[in-house]
Amino acid sequence: MYKYRGVKIQPWMRHYIVSSVSVIFGISFGVLEVLFLLNNFDLMNNEKAIHYTLLNLFYAFLVVVFVAIITIPSWKKIYYMQRLSQMIWQSKFYQVNDVEEPNAFNEQIKSKVKREMATWAKIRFRMKKDTFQVSCFMGGYTFQNELKTLAPKLEEMFNADLISAEKDGYFYTYLFQLNPEKKRIEIQDMKVKKNKILLMKGLTWDIVKTPNALVVGEVGGGKTYFLLSLIIAFLKTNAKLKILDPKNADLADLRDVEGFLNKHEVQTESNKIAECIRLSTLEMKQRYEDVKKLPTYKTGKDFSYYDLEPVFIIIDEFVAFIDNLKANEKAQVNAHLSDLVLKGRQMGIFVIFATQRPDAENLKGNIRDQLGARFALGDMSLEGYRMTFKNMQKSYVNSGLPARGYCHIKGSTKVVREFFAPYVSPDYDFLEEIRKLMPDAPGALAQDSAGGAIAHEAEGFRAGVERAERLERDNERK
Repeated sequence: MYKYRGVKIQPWMRHYIVSSVSVIFGISFGVLEVLFLLNNFDLMNNEKAIHYTLLNLFYAFLVVVFVAIITIPSWKKIYYMQRLSQMIWQSKFYQVNDVEEPNAFNEQIKSKVKREMATWAKIRFRMKKDTFQVSCFMGGYTFQNELKTLAPKLEEMFNADLISAEKDGYFYTYLFQLNPEKKRIEIQDMKVKKNKILLMKGLTWDIVKTPNALVVGEVGGGKTYFLLSLIIAFLKTNAKLKILDPKNADLADLRDVEGFLNKHEVQTESNKIAECIRLSTLEMKQRYEDVKKLPTYKTGKDFSYYDLEPVFIIIDEFVAFIDNLKANEKAQVNAHLSDLVLKGRQMGIFVIFATQRPDAENLKGNIRDQLGARFALGDMSLEGYRMTFKNMQKSYVNSGLPARGYCHIKGSTKVVREFFAPYVSPDYDFLEEIRKLMPDAPGALAQDSAGGAIAHEAEGFRAGVERAERLERDNERK
């Protein structure tokens, strides 16, 4: 089935802008001259003819300027097409043949050799508002593999962000976003709907289908603000949070929020953090056992089907935490975390790792491979980007802007994309906004230990079981 992929890039488009201006100017001047001659034929040999010709040249120039102004979007498209044609030429994405031209009058004279273009890369270009598409035909060229790795070069050429690269029939198609900063939202617009969190315009994170995350950022890169923004979003899903902050820094301040410890948990000491992780593993296993006892149990259903509240374990400065553990403690913590990221999704237990540098030595491969959402904020080294995104094809650029970086979310982004964390105004008070999300629970016991949190969850789980049993009885009556 035919699919329109845009305009085919031709060799002559290397001079597209000059050619376009020349055509407009030539046609305008020609029309003006013809009109002058038809109406003033008797002045052809008069000195006034020169005067009117110069005047027509000026009018033709004004026509070019006028046309350029009213067709600015088209000139941008023409410029991009010209750049693509020049790129094909300079990269030698074409093949030429040597053709002999014998002398028609004297066969003894050596034939001339003329070079003729046999093949020119079939590349099509299509532009829509703030996006454009480049489709490369896979015609078995000698340079075909290079056409499949054009993304970094095109990103730099057009200062654009690659948002997808995929095989599309006989074409390999790239889709780019212009001005990705315009897609940034404010924290107040960070909506949550059916476990989907809006991070940028057109970019959502489905925390159920893409569980577990890695947030990387150097000091001043915006990592902490982004974590606090995610915490607010998680609270809107009625989740239970376990905040593990080994540096006793910004995230630890959540324990001072009135009502926060009634349901949630904050730990700062290494031994208590390790114990919280261990108990979370037991909690996950207990959930698996309990749901199988439900009359409404169905194979393959996840926590939302059984009305279980999600649990988010947020570990800030993970590398700093793991480095302070002894060898046997480190092995145990990694084993528990591996269980959680491998098996926790179905029972609604998710882990968010935050660190300044995702060293492979501390963040083991079996854990790293299960982190479906990855965010890198602030300026990082090329090696840092590679460790975060597993050598995915991308042209990384450090801009010096806080809260700006890159992300990859399985199911939402097909490639690593430029990312801007939700904007937080200077007068925004995270703790006050989180306090507003706390349910009124006078007299509730503070959950300042992992054991207390487990007990609180057990009460919520029993309530879920009772609701499921009531639903089953209602169905039987019907």
